[in-house]
Amino acid sequence: MAVRGERPNMMNLTNISNKVLTYRQLNQLTIAQMSERTGLSTALISQIERNLANPTLSVLETLAKTLGMSLSELLAEDVDEESLVLRVSERKKNYYTELDKKSFFHILTPEPMKSNIRLALVHVEPFSETLNGDFFSHKIDEIVFILSGTITTIYEYSQIELYPGDTLRIPANKKHRYTNQSAEPVEMITIKSNRNF
Repeated sequence: MAVRGERPNMMNLTNISNKVLTYRQLNQLTIAQMSERTGLSTALISQIERNLANPTLSVLETLAKTLGMSLSELLAEDVDEESLVLRVSERKKNYYTELDKKSFFHILTPEPMKSNIRLALVHVEPFSETLNGDFFSHKIDEIVFILSGTITTIYEYSQIELYPGDTLRIPANKKHRYTNQSAEPVEMITIKSNRNF
């Protein structure tokens, strides 16, 4: 945890410099006007913008308040917007088992996103099931949304039929598998926390 008077990690300073300079330019402020707005000296603002200063926590808090963002937003690294997109042509087909190519999934969450969730598009061919009859079990809850087709979720001692538009929550550690007993393929979205992957 940061302590007042402590200086931030050097790798974030370029981001801070860029954010302060961009804010000042977008608001058409001189360094002197920025100094008035923040209560910081013109020399310090100039050094921050040129990435020559190593500001204290109190200076960073002042800058964050002036820029209208939280301290964590000020310290956060900028993200290349293109890295937030996963193009359909870039998706990899993943099979549950190498022996059975009738059920597979595509990860829909862009990798550089470092998100706390993982979205997957699951495809199950007619008259087939995931994992050749073996059960899944996750350490966290899973949410399933049916896009098309009819699928049966099989638990150890029961089963639930799901139709397009249905949503199912599978509790953590609940053993389950999916089976498509129809003549139509099934597509569904699964959502899980990324912490355990």
